[in-house]
Amino acid sequence: MSLGIAVTTTGGIVLAADSRQSYVNRKGMGRVGSDSAQKVFNLTDRVGVVMAGLAFLDDNGTPKIVSRFIEEFKRVHELKKLNVQQIATKLVEFLGETFKYKKLLHQLPQQIEANLKKNGMELIEHKIVNAQVVFKFKHPNGEIQSGVTGIQGLYFLVAGFNNDGTHMVCNVSMPGSIELMRDSSTKGKEYGADWIGQTDVVSRIVLGVDGRISALPFVQKAAQEVSNLK
Repeated sequence: MSLGIAVTTTGGIVLAADSRQSYVNRKGMGRVGSDSAQKVFNLTDRVGVVMAGLAFLDDNGTPKIVSRFIEEFKRVHELKKLNVQQIATKLVEFLGETFKYKKLLHQLPQQIEANLKKNGMELIEHKIVNAQVVFKFKHPNGEIQSGVTGIQGLYFLVAGFNNDGTHMVCNVSMPGSIELMRDSSTKGKEYGADWIGQTDVVSRIVLGVDGRISALPFVQKAAQEVSNLK
């Protein structure tokens, strides 16, 4: 998993990322493919992008490194007249032609059901919520549990300056949406740091807490108890 960061200051915007590229082999085991992968790119002379997530996309049966798609995107699109948010939208449209994440997401329940059945369990119900599959399943002893899973996605921070001198940072998730993180024309959103990928360590350092803590049962229980007191 990667870590990409965009820091927006009064003096400019800094984009940075690690250079490790990993993959999952046929046995489902994680392996390091390279320690010199490129994850930061210039899209124009005023807009850049940093990426995280999937390292390869299937191109007519052949795995192709995502950076090749980024370079192709630059060649086939006229980006100089577009603002940062428009470029982010074009990038999603372009990659979506190859990374058919909606199809993969709708195929996921079948894979979940097959895996559960292999282990003697039964899928009871499922639904797709916010690009994830939420499901319930039954154990052989009758116990019912819940689960949440999703497909491995692509994540980008598209950042830079518009032709009018304003600046923006867009957080792009595939599957997901485009979120405007920084916007110099909106008070309170002008400056700050944003990150994508394996963000748990950065979140702990900068925010003092890992956001995944809210998923822990005892934290949810405590939050419910506090809510009931109000």
